[in-house]
Amino acid sequence: MNNLDGIGAKTAPILSVFNLTVGLPLYGDRQFAVEDVNLELAPGKTVCLVGESGSGKSIIGHSIMGMLPSQLKYVNGQIFLKGNLLPEQRDPSYSALRSVEMSMIFQDASLSLNPLRKIRKQLEEIIRTKYSRAAELENFLKIALHNVELTDHKKILNSYPHQISGGQAQRVVIAAALLQEPSLLIADEPTTALDVTTQASILKLIDKLKIKLNLAVLFITHDFGVVAEIADEVCVLRDGRIIEKGETQAILQSPKKNYTKHLIYLAQKLEKKENGYLGKEVLALENLNVVYKSGRFLNVRKTKAVVDVSFSVNSGQTLGIVGESGSGKSSLAKAILLLEQIDSGSIKFKGTDILNLNTLELKHLRRKMQIVLQDPFSALNPRKTILSAISEGPIIHGVSKTKAEEIASRLLRLTGLAKSSSSRYPHEFSGGQRQRICIARALALEPEILIADEAVSALDVSIQAQILDLFKKMQQRFGFALIFITHDLRVARAICDTILVMKDGQVVEKGYANEIFKSPKNPYTKLLLNSAPKSNFGLLDLPN
Repeated sequence: MNNLDGIGAKTAPILSVFNLTVGLPLYGDRQFAVEDVNLELAPGKTVCLVGESGSGKSIIGHSIMGMLPSQLKYVNGQIFLKGNLLPEQRDPSYSALRSVEMSMIFQDASLSLNPLRKIRKQLEEIIRTKYSRAAELENFLKIALHNVELTDHKKILNSYPHQISGGQAQRVVIAAALLQEPSLLIADEPTTALDVTTQASILKLIDKLKIKLNLAVLFITHDFGVVAEIADEVCVLRDGRIIEKGETQAILQSPKKNYTKHLIYLAQKLEKKENGYLGKEVLALENLNVVYKSGRFLNVRKTKAVVDVSFSVNSGQTLGIVGESGSGKSSLAKAILLLEQIDSGSIKFKGTDILNLNTLELKHLRRKMQIVLQDPFSALNPRKTILSAISEGPIIHGVSKTKAEEIASRLLRLTGLAKSSSSRYPHEFSGGQRQRICIARALALEPEILIADEAVSALDVSIQAQILDLFKKMQQRFGFALIFITHDLRVARAICDTILVMKDGQVVEKGYANEIFKSPKNPYTKLLLNSAPKSNFGLLDLPN
């Protein structure tokens, strides 16, 4: 076999892919999902597949695992695992290879685990045939969880997926993938939805396991910050083709292709923020507390989700709320929108305490406070056209259908969508386009406060940059106050004027964004900054 551009040159490869080509359905915008892909992967090495959504990264992973969707046609190519040619796609003999010789972990751990079964049962069904005695099986599962740094194995094994954190769930999925000691691990965006400290720990864990188990790791990502942390070698994909590949430092320091330079530049651009216009105060919180209660009678348990939070935000200002999962960010957003019961404190909109408003007054208030959520697909009604989705809000608040549709059409143009898209349905758009639709829908009511709750965390870096630019452009045009909730510090730095850092429901630090990033005072803020993936490579100086 031929070694390709240094990938796998020193040792016999675990994985070899030659001329892989997978066709798209005839109605697609291009002929091939992936075309003439060649790569090799040696034991103890991590190769990152990098590219935007739709570049073919996941299709390569699914092809290796024999899991191509039936509507995609395997056109050409050969895939070898440890020198053996893999069978045709979806061949039953793959069952003897998956988990045993190769495993795959996915982006959303919650979708990889059965919500109706305890973790113990889900791990046992993978490995039970190897152990006839219960004590041996228990000890093996204990070691497997300890390998992924889950020390309280009994608690984890006896929990359902919803009873553990996102980071713990991802560690369980990694443990499950490695139970049968495969030689190849394919990781498809396994840290995208995680906060920075959890992401950092998962990346370190995968790197540690790679060395300990001599694994070959194929890591799929859109984030060059992750690439800088974990990759030995990089393959950059665009429109299904590998356009550039080589050792990580060579790619980061001296990218040859303009597209690669563009992706790296976008990762760096997320570090910059230009100060915008700041108007009058529109929202002020004082000593706000939200307490969740569970159980009943004498067994009521109280969890403090938001603890004595105070801040204010002006029109034209972007306030970033930053913290890990479970820090209280989304609970705070729901409280501002009066979607959570407030235990104590006050929320004032333009000087009026909204906790004392009657039903009619609340209806008028709600059009002034809108939210854009993380997952635009689940936020949109799949049975409604885009025009109907955007015009629905104004119609509810008394605007005529004709006028509402005029507003919707104008906002579609302002958010960069073609007029012809108004009659289409959510599934006919990309993730970035759906998020533009959600922004248009939120702006249809001319809000004075817009809350963006992890609104770009599921998008690749180039789409992130486009959506952040759109938020800035719309804010300049309409003058709303933007409360931007995120776990991604690079995103916060790119868009926020001021930042509020939360931990365990409390504000541990707040101030101007530049000051917090330059000189953080709280140890937790320093931990978040140190845990963030590298993105300032100091390499490219490209024009805006």
